[in-house]
Amino acid sequence: MHCRIEPLPDFLFDDVGCGAKIDFSALILHSLSFGYRFLECRLNFFDESGGFFPILDTILELLDARIGYDEDTPLFKGFNLKVARGGHLSLVGPCGIGKSAVVKTIMGLLTLWGGSYYAFGRDMGNPTPPLLSHVRRKIGILPDRGILLQHLTVFENIALPLRHGQFQSTEKISQSLDPLLKNFELEGILDHYPSTLNLDQIKKVGFVRALMNDPDLLILDDPFEGLDDKGIRTLRNFLSRVNDKGEATMVIFSRKSWEWPDFFRYSYRITPDGVSESL
Repeated sequence: MHCRIEPLPDFLFDDVGCGAKIDFSALILHSLSFGYRFLECRLNFFDESGGFFPILDTILELLDARIGYDEDTPLFKGFNLKVARGGHLSLVGPCGIGKSAVVKTIMGLLTLWGGSYYAFGRDMGNPTPPLLSHVRRKIGILPDRGILLQHLTVFENIALPLRHGQFQSTEKISQSLDPLLKNFELEGILDHYPSTLNLDQIKKVGFVRALMNDPDLLILDDPFEGLDDKGIRTLRNFLSRVNDKGEATMVIFSRKSWEWPDFFRYSYRITPDGVSESL
């Protein structure tokens, strides 16, 4: 297999000030969805004493964000949310409050009408296409009701994040999938299309797909809604495994309170005024 390395995009070097040192041992091959490849540069910053301090403790932050489907009638006029690495949290709000709009804003699917939004240390107020794709690849998302592509089989839906720009073989994808498929009992439906699945199966497929890129941030929109008791237990077990691995920070948006696992240290209510008191 031959690979041509493209120049590093300029946005990776924005805001690199005095004293910044680039740790080239952390350079990794990264593919984006815009038809070219580049190396992702991870920066290690050192203080004057030479000690290392992380620059990405806060992986997502919305400050006085004006969120909605149009500028004149926003759902939120001052939405504030800060997600620290490893600080799993849940956000609970009724149907129609605007949870999905917040998720779509985080993913860059809705315009931010005001305020500020930062993801992984990058200003997402008006992101360039490469930056937007770079951030999206760090986020795994389970939308409400799963949202699978109807013209693709279960296998093709799950494999989509791995094939999108990375050109992994079917055999390699299958090896990555095998443990997840077994635990979620999906082995027998890989050739099925979404129209033949029940909601329980769709949510399981969506969750497996969300994990395929080993995301830094995992956003789950009403993950337990529509699951049977066995499905809820299975999903809770996998949330525990994600926590044990310590690689992804989880944010749950839900229309009702559940008995969240103990490692969800923060739980807040979403109101028309934004994020309110702890539950």
